[in-house]
Amino acid sequence: MDGRIVSMDIEDIDRTIRKVSEKKYSGPPDFGIQQLGDSTAGVSVFLPHIMICFSYDTPIAFRHNADAYYVNENLWGPTTGKHIKAAKEMLRDTAQGVSAEELWDKLRAVV
Repeated sequence: MDGRIVSMDIEDIDRTIRKVSEKKYSGPPDFGIQQLGDSTAGVSVFLPHIMICFSYDTPIAFRHNADAYYVNENLWGPTTGKHIKAAKEMLRDTAQGVSAEELWDKLRAVV
C-alpha cells in the first residue's frame, strides 16, 4: 500500500454535496464542509448520516451514525499527522483507531 487510500478532489466533494442538497428535507440540511485543523489541506465533509475527514484527498477519519474511526498511524507526513490529531479530537472518545486499510474497508462498507 502506498499510503493513498482513495482520491476525491474538491469537484467530487462539491458534486456530492450538490446531489444531497437537491433532495427535499423537512429540517435544516445536514451537510457542509469545514476546515480540519489549521491547514486548508484538511477538511471535514458532513453529509446525512456520515462525516468524513480528509487530509488532502485521502480520508483519514469518519463517523457513520454511532460508529467512528480514525487512522491510528500516520503514513504520510507532518501535515497529515496534524489532520489526524484534529479529526481524533473532533470525534472525541467515541472513535476507534484503525489502520488505513481497515478505515477504507469500513468506509467503503457504508458509502
